[in-house]
Amino acid sequence: MPAVTTAYVKNIVRRGLSELVDPSPTKKDEDSIWRYFESTCAYCGTSLKRALGEGRIDHPEPASKGGANSIGNRVLACGVCNDKEKLDQPWEPFLRLKAKKGAVFDPVLFEARRERIISSVLSLKFVYTSAAS
Repeated sequence: MPAVTTAYVKNIVRRGLSELVDPSPTKKDEDSIWRYFESTCAYCGTSLKRALGEGRIDHPEPASKGGANSIGNRVLACGVCNDKEKLDQPWEPFLRLKAKKGAVFDPVLFEARRERIISSVLSLKFVYTSAAS
């Protein structure tokens, strides 16, 4: 455990309050995300195996830049996209870099993936609010 400093305590309190106001997705929510994206990375389209721990539940709008923590701001991403490449970049410019056939940008692929991410916000938020009712 790190040294208990004022900053450490403030961070714990901030995270606790944040979780109450804007909760993280539950395991059931994560299942919905995996189903919605059909076990493929929302950004690059890589097929993912959940049992092997290949997928990540990513924030398209980073929490560090004010993005919500809830299911409405979550997509399925591969480890490379989530852990190494996207980081805190805005998701649409990042998606533009990933929407390629070979080395060439594919506007049709970009638009299909973009629409899927945008529609996931509405779809998954509906699943979340329906389950909470």
